[in-house]
Amino acid sequence: QKILEEVERSGRPYSKVAFEHVHNFGNDVISMVGLPPMYHYELDPQDVNVMIEPIIGAMWTSITTVWEQYCDATISTSPEVYEPEGTAHMKKWMTETGRDFWCFGPLLPPQEKRDSLAAETKLSENADEIQAFLDKTLKDHGDKSLLYISFGSIFWPTAQEKLWAVLDVIMEQNIPFILSHASPFAVFPDEVLAKVKAYGNRVLTKWSPQQTVFAHPALGWFLTHGGQNSVTEATVQGIPMICWPFHADQPCNSLHLSENLNVAYELLEVRTGKGMLPLYRTGKAPAGTIEAIKREAREVLEKAWGEDGRIKRQNMKQLQGKVLHAWDRDGPATKDLDRFMDVVCA
Repeated sequence: QKILEEVERSGRPYSKVAFEHVHNFGNDVISMVGLPPMYHYELDPQDVNVMIEPIIGAMWTSITTVWEQYCDATISTSPEVYEPEGTAHMKKWMTETGRDFWCFGPLLPPQEKRDSLAAETKLSENADEIQAFLDKTLKDHGDKSLLYISFGSIFWPTAQEKLWAVLDVIMEQNIPFILSHASPFAVFPDEVLAKVKAYGNRVLTKWSPQQTVFAHPALGWFLTHGGQNSVTEATVQGIPMICWPFHADQPCNSLHLSENLNVAYELLEVRTGKGMLPLYRTGKAPAGTIEAIKREAREVLEKAWGEDGRIKRQNMKQLQGKVLHAWDRDGPATKDLDRFMDVVCA
């Protein structure tokens, strides 16, 4: 209602007013079910590209309106075992408001179905190159040696020099990598392209057959924005992560993965905007310099392919097993599906 009143008063576009309303993060310490405490502004660790501001404003206000006024029940595609406390709280709240909540996660194409993977590869112009690179990396560097980088189809660092600094460290450590850059905001300077081309041990692609990459034994780690779909796909395949969150569900996922589940690292020095304020968990603010970014990247990558990373991978394998159990006959997703069918068939 406040948004509509401001639109009426000012004559400004709804999407602009909505973004200002929902993208307003304060200094309060917040505690969400199942997550460590954080400052409210930590939900906004990166400056958002101005081109997606209207999308964010409209999305969040639409979700809130639907949930409050029109929602009779909710289906979650997140695996219950991934966030059991949050799922239990949602079920309790929905029940208290006279509504149902079902958890059908994970919902992904079955890996044993060749047609699922074939359909995915058709979306990538570089599918054959990527497959050949994965196979070559496995042969030349061994299993779990490759780093896959993707920030999804929309998000991309606004301070691109921070990404170039991380790439410098990756190449310095001779790590084979695939960088997927589907975002319309991804622009590579000539000098960066020249450096990456000279490095050679890489593939740059606008779109990756992600299920194929995750299933390949060459893949070791996934550098991700921490979006729910990417997190779920990686978890189903048992791939540990290095998180670079931007907005929405990503900061919470990254905090949960790194602090609660211990299956991921989170890059902190790459933050921008409000992300440069102190973190609750460390009590410190990122320096944010290129030197600090490279130092953190070296530390994280060395840990990832060392003993600390082995522990995180082991934790991820345990989580993977629990997630895959969800659709067993006695699994939580199957039970929720049975409950759902009882309701719709009644």
